[in-house]
Amino acid sequence: MSETSAPTQRLFIAIDLAEPLQEAVAQRETAIRGLNWSIPEQLHLTLAFIGKLPQEKMIALDDALRSIEFTPFELSMDRLGTFAKRTLWLGCDPSEPLSQLHNQVSARLKHSGINIAVRDFRPHITLARSKEPISDASIRQLENQLLPEPMSMTVDRFALKNSVLTAAAPLHQTIRLYDGSSC
Repeated sequence: MSETSAPTQRLFIAIDLAEPLQEAVAQRETAIRGLNWSIPEQLHLTLAFIGKLPQEKMIALDDALRSIEFTPFELSMDRLGTFAKRTLWLGCDPSEPLSQLHNQVSARLKHSGINIAVRDFRPHITLARSKEPISDASIRQLENQLLPEPMSMTVDRFALKNSVLTAAAPLHQTIRLYDGSSC
């Protein structure tokens, strides 16, 4: 990572939404007024948010993430919801393999002396944002369009990402990909 990008680092660990699901979400976007849809290629499920990290800790971060081992698993997204009626998300219950991966990421980072934001793990993918509250009727309409059946994908890797804030929307840059056997 270049030194000029260091002050704007907003690092996080995420599972990218598989391309077929990105395409499915993009094709099902609806014209409900006021929704600002996320860029399909940037849809992800956050495992841990780090934020700014001094350059000298980047090697420890990489070592911690490379040490994580997991068996690929199926992830099934089966519901829509909102945060504060303004952020529309696609989500799921934290399955045992997903919870194990999340816990392993958190534990390895903590062991490496890397602080992460401590939040309840609510696995979700942010689909859209709205300045006005999203009505319950709109959520039901979206659920019928986006989730006629659960969306499933195989999770076989995760990514270290940097979020760059822009006037239009955050841009997520993949720094490195990790799979369960990358040790």
